Amino acid sequence: MRSKSISHKFFLYFAATFLVSNSQWVQAAATCTATTSPMTITYPSPVLTAVPGTLTISCITGNGPSPITMTYSINAAPPAAAASDLQYVLKTPTCSGSLWDSGTPITGSFSMLKNSNTSVTVPFSGCAAADQYPNLSVISYTVPITGTVTSSAGPAPTFTPSSFTLTTSLPPGSTTACALTALPGPITIDYNAFSATAINKNTSFGLVCSPGLSPTMSIDATADGVTGLNYTLGLDTVPGTSGTNPFYATGMGYSVTYYINVSMAAGQAGTCTNINCSNTNNHLLIINY
Repeated sequence: MRSKSISHKFFLYFAATFLVSNSQWVQAAATCTATTSPMTITYPSPVLTAVPGTLTISCITGNGPSPITMTYSINAAPPAAAASDLQYVLKTPTCSGSLWDSGTPITGSFSMLKNSNTSVTVPFSGCAAADQYPNLSVISYTVPITGTVTSSAGPAPTFTPSSFTLTTSLPPGSTTACALTALPGPITIDYNAFSATAINKNTSFGLVCSPGLSPTMSIDATADGVTGLNYTLGLDTVPGTSGTNPFYATGMGYSVTYYINVSMAAGQAGTCTNINCSNTNNHLLIINY
């Protein structure tokens, strides 16, 4: 009997399933704003005035990674005041700090979580320098606030510009006036008998007057002499030998520098009989307004 070999073939099929995981958070759009309250600078001439303010930067985030770092750069664009109005600037954090304007933004950063609303505050000041005698009117300015905010989690948040109202005024009962912002100093002349050249000296002073005022200035003498040496005196807006340049006809609202010019002509002998002589004359500066 012949035997038969029975062969069985088995085919095994294996199904391999590959699971690919590519899980990544996508930062939802964030929005940010920068706002501040209205500010009023009431200026009691002629004192330095500082009015504190607060800039609030707020951001809202959606789903995404956490924590997130928000980095901000916020500009202000305070309009320039007319020459006869109160001059002011914005500074941060105080009036002894840095300017805050379109060229020098407030910068910084803060951390926040996903799906949150976070705010930070930054101090600034409205500053009016001393020695101003501006118009008495109340003036309001609209100060735009612009800027950018970037996020460590992805696309930059949407930043919404804003603005605030800044008002300048003087206290009730303020009046127009003039004041010296710098006093004239002494003038010393060293003169050798029969000097070959004239000796010219000067001293300066500062004067501020409210706009609209028409001050007049004079010296009690335009010529005088000391120890037999004659000299002339003149008021001018530039240092020199006389008083030929015109003065401002009306107050400018800010300090203006003027000069008292003294000129002692050449070739004078004088009456000094010693090797050295000294003497003093006093003169009076007269300001009317």
